[in-house]
Amino acid sequence: MPFGACKQALCQRTPLVALLVAGCAWAAASRPPAPQLKAELARILADPRYQQAPLTWWQRLLGRLLERLLQWLDSLGSNFSALYAAWPALYWAIVGLLGLVLVALLYHLGVTIGNAFVERKPRQAAPSQAPAPDPEALRARAQELAAAGNWPEAFRVLYEALLRRLDRCDLLRWDPSRTNWETVAALQGRPELADIMKELAPRLDGVLYASLPLSSEEFAHCRELVERAWNEGGQTA
Repeated sequence: MPFGACKQALCQRTPLVALLVAGCAWAAASRPPAPQLKAELARILADPRYQQAPLTWWQRLLGRLLERLLQWLDSLGSNFSALYAAWPALYWAIVGLLGLVLVALLYHLGVTIGNAFVERKPRQAAPSQAPAPDPEALRARAQELAAAGNWPEAFRVLYEALLRRLDRCDLLRWDPSRTNWETVAALQGRPELADIMKELAPRLDGVLYASLPLSSEEFAHCRELVERAWNEGGQTA
């Protein structure tokens, strides 16, 4: 190209070149300095919305275990590559087995950690499957104790025989935790039985809880009351 033509073309493009140079100079002048940019970035990252909660101890432990596992797998990478090239089925079988082992380990770790923070409750004993004592057998046992002169124990056994009979007659559910006065309250719907139990309750409390003596005359009176309740229960049933 002749020199004149080049000069003419350069003159025609001078405004465009000047505009580009001015734009670059403006961009360089308007850009903040690097320290200011770093300070602004640090201020933004310091905002609580960008802060992550610290890892718990079990998360750190799990991270270390996974890191060790990955390092071990990486060290075996070349051998596994050769195994995959020679026996692909065996390779995938080993990978699946390792995956199952990893899942089992993680499950065991999770269960162990969960149990460590769960309050253990004492195991309740299984309810006894032994048959309930026969009321008639208990009444006969009470008579034997009375013949031997053991009036307090005879009274206790005789009273239990009565409660067992009422339970069999579906008049009063057997509950060894129920107090004597709670038994009276439970029989309020049957006044004839409630009155008898109300008279027996204070004597039984004295024998069982206060260890008061019981004479033969008092036992005979209590046995008469029990027999009345026994007969009332049989008639109601």
